[in-house]
Amino acid sequence: MEGLSLQHLTVATIALLVGVYFVRSRAASRGRRPPGPPGLPLLGNVLQVPGQHLATYFRGLCEEIS
Repeated sequence: MEGLSLQHLTVATIALLVGVYFVRSRAASRGRRPPGPPGLPLLGNVLQVPGQHLATYFRGLCEEIS
């Protein structure tokens, strides 16, 4: 691995992640997924789930769907 430096690997990894993000965002904009709340990149909707009383929260979601 003498030819590859840490900087090259870092740049390549970041470029790959950005490329995957843009491909996935274009696929989502074409309507392949059902509508839902907007999420943050890499985090999704994890910040919208409460930190306490998860069972009550998810039970309410199940009752809302049925």
